[in-house]
Parts: sequence; C-alpha cells; structure tokens
Amino acid sequence: MNANSLVKENTELNLEEIRAAKTNLKSKPVQFNIDLTGRCNINPPCVFCSLKSDGYQYNAIDISAVDKYLPFLSRCERVADCSFGEPLTHPDFLKLVQKVAENGQIFTFATNGLLLTKKLADILAEAGENIGFSISINAATSATYYNLTGQNFDKVIANIRYFVSKYRDKWGHNPPLAVSFIVMRVNREEVADFLKLAHYLEVKNINLRHLFNIPDGSRPRNDFGYKFIYNDEMLTPEEYDSISKSSKILAQELGLNLIIHWEPADSEINNLSVPGVNITCLFPWKFLFVQEHSKNVYMCCYSNAMLGSVNNNSLEQIWNSNTIIKARKSLIAGKIPEICKMHGLSCPLVLKDKNKTAIESVIAVKELTSDIVMGENDSEQCAEGWHDLEYFPPKVRWTSGKAEVLLRISNQRSIKVNALTYYPAISHETMTGHLEIDDLTIGDFKIANSEWNILKFGIPAQLVDKIVKITIVIHDPWIPAKITSSSDQRELGIAVNRIWAE
Repeated sequence: MNANSLVKENTELNLEEIRAAKTNLKSKPVQFNIDLTGRCNINPPCVFCSLKSDGYQYNAIDISAVDKYLPFLSRCERVADCSFGEPLTHPDFLKLVQKVAENGQIFTFATNGLLLTKKLADILAEAGENIGFSISINAATSATYYNLTGQNFDKVIANIRYFVSKYRDKWGHNPPLAVSFIVMRVNREEVADFLKLAHYLEVKNINLRHLFNIPDGSRPRNDFGYKFIYNDEMLTPEEYDSISKSSKILAQELGLNLIIHWEPADSEINNLSVPGVNITCLFPWKFLFVQEHSKNVYMCCYSNAMLGSVNNNSLEQIWNSNTIIKARKSLIAGKIPEICKMHGLSCPLVLKDKNKTAIESVIAVKELTSDIVMGENDSEQCAEGWHDLEYFPPKVRWTSGKAEVLLRISNQRSIKVNALTYYPAISHETMTGHLEIDDLTIGDFKIANSEWNILKFGIPAQLVDKIVKITIVIHDPWIPAKITSSSDQRELGIAVNRIWAE
C-alpha cells in the first residue's frame, strides 16, 4: 500500500470512529506533532517567551529519530513542527519538509521569519500546498518589534514580501501563509495597524493569539528597553472581547481571514471539528504530540499533562491508554475532562467553563431572577453572544448566531422568549433556530414575520430550583451589510425584549 493510500485509509477510519463515538481507536491521529529544536536565533529570547528560563534550550534532534514513529507518522494528513526553538535553525529542516511533502502530506510550522532567506523561500515555494506556516510578528511598528524581540522589523517584512511574491509567481495564487500577533498590553493599540500591514503584504490569513495562562518564573527583565512582566501583559476577557469585535469588522473590510485563538469558535479545537458530530473537542481522537527531546507524549497543544513516555510505553499503548480513553468518554458525555481542567489552563473551553462558573457564582449570590427584561436586569444575566442594548422601543438586545443567558428555574414548566427579527427576506424565508438548556436541545422555533413573537419551550421536569444556561441558537444568522445597503457588519439573529420562565 502506498503512502497516500495509508493516509486516506486512516483518515476515513478515523472519521468513522469519531462518528461512532469510539473511545478505543484502531485509527491513528490525523495530525502528528513533533519538535525539532530548542535553539533559537533570537538571543536573548523574545521578552514574552515563557520558556526562556525553563530548561528548553535543547539542541536539534536527529530527524532519523522520528522514523520509529512511522506507523503513526506515515498515516497522518498533517505533520506539524511544535518546537520550542526556531525550526529554521535545524540543519536538516528542509529534508524533513521535502520528505513529508513527497509523501503527499502537509508539513506546517511556526517561525519568526528572520531566517527566511531568498534561497530558503525559493525551496519552500516549490512545496506548494504541501506546506503551510505562520510567521510570528506581534507588532506593526519597528519600535514595538524591537521592544519585544530586539530584532530588525524591516528584515522580517522584506522576507515575507519576497516569499509571497515568489510563491504567487510559481503557483498563481497567494501562499498558505499566515502572520501571527500575540495580543498583549504592550502592543494592543497596534492590532488594527497589524491587520492593515497584512493586507499590504497580501497575506490573507491572520492569527490573533493570547498569552497562555501559565505561571511566570524568574526571567531576564528589560531585555530590549521595555519592562515586560508577563502576568501584567495579559488582558482581561472584556479587553479581548473588545479587540475581537473591532478586529472582525476591519478584517471583513480588508478581505482577511481572521482567526481569533482565544475564542472557542476560532481556536484549534474548532479546526479539528467534524460537521454533524456533537463532541466539543476532538483532540483526543485526531491529535498526538511526541516531544522527542523529553520523550513525553501529549494529547493537546493547550495541555501540559503528558499521557506517557515513549521510554516506557509504545505509542500504540499511549494512544489508547486509560488516561486518553477517559478523556474521550468525558467529551462524549458533554463534559470537560478533569485532566483538561487541571492541565489545560489556556484552553478556550476551559477558560469559558471557568468564566461560566464564576458568573454563576456571582449571580447566584445576587438572587438570579426567572424573568429577564432587557434594559432592566439583563446586564448581570446575559453572557456570551449578545450585542449592545438598543432602544426601539421597547429595549432589546440582538443575538448573534448563538446567545447565552443564565436563568433561575424554580417550579416553572415553560420558558418564553419575546422576540422579533427585521431579516429582510423574512416574508418568504422563515428564520429557524432552537433553544438549549445546559447544552441540551429542548425545542425548535420558527419566525415567519416581522411582528413580535412569543417563543415557548417546555422545561424538563428534573430542573427545579436550579440556575441554568439558556442558549438561543440561530440556524442561519445574517449580516445586514451583506444583504442590504447598511454598513452594519454584525452577525444577527433575533431581537429579544424579554426571556422568562412561568
């Protein structure tokens, strides 16, 4: 069987097992991460590098070492470098890239771009769609770039321009290249300019990332003239949310593909999702990371909990170990695995769960109500997915594609939502959606006019004197600017005036 057949066969089997909710897998992961080196060409390291004093300064590994993982490596769709160092410093980097590309697989990596010489860019461009990488810039000005890295901003920009031009000359379209920006307090005011810079460079794919929520150990300070304190540079959820909203609007205007990694809908979790499969995270089914220098194996790019060591167990044993099977079972049951709660502090799902728990605790103390009226008591109970309060009258909040509220259920037997929509095609195209209680669908709804509608849903009998999360899901949300002369770029569903239980 040739390599492409192995990849295709494994991909199909993996999808089949996911759809069947299998927990002990015959298929191998479709993405296999390795690390090549702990050495970096930026020395002293970037000020935000959380690993600069944590012993990750390991030398380049011998790429022949990964041959022992071929039963896994040869069957995956994508091989990704996950080095703590700069992969372009590895002397055999191109050999591995070409080996993977010739096998019909995709090789991806992240780089600071400073070593992307014309010679290297020419070779990488030849790989076409079998290679994809992101360049971490994190600034839109020379001053900020120097404060973060101590390096020459113009050099990395010139390298990007050359690669984009070379690739487009070869293939007739833009390369599978992304530029990344870790949003921190030091650079938050440059996010919009960064999007404009990407547009100027003709790079369509943009990654906005956040600092990982990890302990910040002892490290050099004032490396490049800026006093960088890791924990102080982390933004609040509200600040990240504000940046998300403004960035989405600008990205749409510029025609950019924007990925916001602190949002679950845009995270790596979403990239691994399967249409029609109601499992919130498929990392334990589709992903494996073998950290060659430590021999440790991980199931997720957000987790610092190792599944095992290849010094003690085979990959086959680790891939279906009790730990990962338990995680799969939890996710199938709609729960976040305990291993993730303890060791995945930067996971968007874990962060969302912690935020939800915190909101519930605060509101419970304030006697959460069973009757939410927009403009009166909505601010403490509306969670994610709502737009700002508007005055029609009456006062309303528009939902996005999915909007969440917290509601107290006592002895009531139904939930009602007073809503309307100004969707322009409503006269001949019914708006549909459904309502969930704590992620369980309890009923569908339809709106076929522009009048006020009271949507009614039955409450399961077991919900008595509980605080629940109500989610309004719109099946086909709309954006006014796309179908009318309006400049409104918001994703809209329905306008809600009141939500109550009775």
